[in-house]
Amino acid sequence: MASKQEAAVRAEARRRRQELDRERDAADARVEERTAGALMAIEARDLAQQQLEARNTELGATLRGLLDEDVPVERAAALTQLSEAEVRRLARSAGAGASAAPASGSRRSADGATLDETRSDLAGTGGGSVAQSGSQAA
Repeated sequence: MASKQEAAVRAEARRRRQELDRERDAADARVEERTAGALMAIEARDLAQQQLEARNTELGATLRGLLDEDVPVERAAALTQLSEAEVRRLARSAGAGASAAPASGSRRSADGATLDETRSDLAGTGGGSVAQSGSQAA
């Protein structure tokens, strides 16, 4: 009889362990799914941050062009519906970014000047930006 009772107890222990295993597996699956969702959101956020930085650089270059056309900061802010501080910040960052990194597609020569800057200097334009040359041509 003891062996029959022992077998029943073992069967009950096995059933309980399997139930706990199913619950643990379900919890693990939920954790994996939520972790994957978080990782995907982080990746999307990083991409959005890169895109935002690119748009801010583009906007800053455009604002820098406005200011280079002798448009006062106050007027540039009113035209764009940005604050004066934002216009200054973006334009300043575009000025700093232009010397720190060449524009997309530009290549640096051995002395660090972009080929576009070298061409401008040779043409006697003093290294004007693309936004400037486009607005002067109009």
